[in-house]
Amino acid sequence: MTPTLYGEDDMKLALQIVWRNQHRLVLLVLLHRGRGGGLSSLFGGGMQSSLSGSSVAEKNLDRITLFVGGSG
Repeated sequence: MTPTLYGEDDMKLALQIVWRNQHRLVLLVLLHRGRGGGLSSLFGGGMQSSLSGSSVAEKNLDRITLFVGGSG
């Protein structure tokens, strides 16, 4: 019997964490505004005109997405 580095329970836990983070990241990316209104306007991002730059909601969504994605 050879010793293993990780048990089966550890691998299941790691896969669950990866799966949840993948889905959270996809959801956050879909919330971003593209050329149109986007889903971020549902949370107050669509209140400002397009010439005034990014709204506070969009900037916070960017920060959260970078944090969840792991590059920040």
